[in-house]
Amino acid sequence: MSPIDLAPRSVPVLRRPFARRSKLAALTVLALASVGCSGSDDSPLFQIRTSRYTALPNGPMGQQGNWVVFTVDEAAANFGSLNDDPDLPPTAADNDTADEIAVAVRLNDGVEFATGVTPREFVAIGNDIYFSVDEAAGADWNGDMTFERVLVRFNPGEPAANFVTVLSDHGGPDLARAGGRTWFVQDSTPMNDETNLAYVDNGAPNTPTIVMAESMEGPLVVTLLGQQDDLLLCALDETDNADQNGDADTDDDFVLCLVDADADVPVLVKTGLALPSLDVPFAVERTATDGWRVAFFVSETDQAGASLNEAANFAATPMWNPAQCTGGDDTDATDDVLHVLDFEAGAITMGSVVNTGISGVAVPAENRVFLDGDIAACLSDEAGFGACDYDGVGGATDTMLRWVDVTDLNTAGLTTAQMLPVETSLPGGGRGAVLVGGRLVVASTTTITVATIPVTEPFLFWVDPTAGTPAWSDDFYDPDAGGTSAPISAAVDWMGDRARQSRVGIGLLEQSVQINLNRGCLDVDKDGVVGDGNFDLVDAVASWIFFNPSSGRMIAAGVGWAVEGGNSGLIVAGNQAMFRVSEAEDGFDWNADGSIDDMVLFRTFVGSCSPTNMGTLNDLPGTEAAMTSGTAGAFYLVDEDAIGVSGLDINDNGTVGGYAVRHFRF
Repeated sequence: MSPIDLAPRSVPVLRRPFARRSKLAALTVLALASVGCSGSDDSPLFQIRTSRYTALPNGPMGQQGNWVVFTVDEAAANFGSLNDDPDLPPTAADNDTADEIAVAVRLNDGVEFATGVTPREFVAIGNDIYFSVDEAAGADWNGDMTFERVLVRFNPGEPAANFVTVLSDHGGPDLARAGGRTWFVQDSTPMNDETNLAYVDNGAPNTPTIVMAESMEGPLVVTLLGQQDDLLLCALDETDNADQNGDADTDDDFVLCLVDADADVPVLVKTGLALPSLDVPFAVERTATDGWRVAFFVSETDQAGASLNEAANFAATPMWNPAQCTGGDDTDATDDVLHVLDFEAGAITMGSVVNTGISGVAVPAENRVFLDGDIAACLSDEAGFGACDYDGVGGATDTMLRWVDVTDLNTAGLTTAQMLPVETSLPGGGRGAVLVGGRLVVASTTTITVATIPVTEPFLFWVDPTAGTPAWSDDFYDPDAGGTSAPISAAVDWMGDRARQSRVGIGLLEQSVQINLNRGCLDVDKDGVVGDGNFDLVDAVASWIFFNPSSGRMIAAGVGWAVEGGNSGLIVAGNQAMFRVSEAEDGFDWNADGSIDDMVLFRTFVGSCSPTNMGTLNDLPGTEAAMTSGTAGAFYLVDEDAIGVSGLDINDNGTVGGYAVRHFRF
């Protein structure tokens, strides 16, 4: 096998550290960490294994527990039919090569299984993998001669996958994983206090347990929305369930209900609050062993058709009514308004429902919602709040990040200086806003002069919303400078959607400091020769931000490797940062195929500059460099066509092309 196929895993030996620089140098702001860059990690926890199967990049895939699951096109896989197992139900098997079949890889030993299942979604718990399946794809799992959506269970210790139950095509997610259980909505008619929400667990893996409604509140037909932590989020469609929010109509589609997924006997609890859409975002924070605080949007249109953010409805001038907006009032009934409630011991805490009065953005699914203690925050359109010019710069077309203390709505309103337009189109999934260590961080396009040169880019700003007078700061510090370096401003072309291990990945632009930053750890161009690298200032480098509570500073760390512009895909998991390096932008042929036009996966321990080359990657837009749930391991897709002049058969399946799957434990 060629060196390319073996995925080079160490960087060249580098000779000496960069000299310290002043504020603008801040090479060490990237944590171009002075602890060195030598050696490779020989731990079996990072051993790269390659599946023999080629994955469909747009098919269901993911990592949960000890399993990596992805979808394979039988024809492209080149192994014949993958669902001709005689142990499968006869009506679910065939010997053609026209199907898309789920493959499951066990991370701890690399053993892989063709499940024989054409998946829509999956959940893995222990040794069980549950799939939702559309029988219209050609397999009649329950043999009833009709095409339905069904739940199928695969366990490698059993002869073949088996049918569990028929699912409802209710419009939401088919499956959820919470409380050690797999949740779903059955295609059934509930009776008495039943719902059609159900779960299976290890105790009865093939027998659904029906979830009951609160006493005297059933029967109820449920829409599954998803889960956060061990809290299950559901909705009730009034066309199936009559009036559920007390507004005397029956045309509201999504009235929120909650389930403690970890309870011994889970019960569905109604909130009486109508959501604006099926895919509206939530924020959930655990407050007790069996308690959570939940932030979500309520639709004015569906919640009695009345304004929820009109000043006259509040006892005093609330925080959402900034001084610059007092000349007008929002009296329409077309907004989605941020609400918060507490849910504990299977019930909504009395008096805990708070209407913050903050309206969201025009498209509910594009909002961002955050919770941290008593602070709730979300994106908010100026146009949605009486066309108020939040930041006082003219016009009312911007989107801002607004926050409120849910225990005191009457604290001082946000001033124009506290309102920053958010760059919601920034790549990376965060829509320009994240929560990091209790601090709100936004990307806002502005012009900052760096070394006499004006730079106009999305710069990062952060604020402590609990401060006496919250003020945005653009100061980011070097983690290695011992508190002695001056801060930099951080311009970015990519930002992750959430904090993982308290860190958020970014693509830090060299323009931020007007210094060439893609110098590796100790060597300018990472070829073993100091001083001969390219010195352009047009790259983005692999970086991440986090808050240091001991110093009270926001830190920008990273390594001097140039990532793909606008698509670094950097995530942090297992104390490793994993990111997509662009050979062209980094100026080095990392996969040794004779060209510098590929993308390569690198990982580094977040506490040092110690990158490991994991081999060729892909340039799939908008994707994370490696896919992981955050525990146990990760996997990534290798574009076989990208290697060399005519590609390379990485997975030894006899064909070149498509995306090979590589995986490792951490």
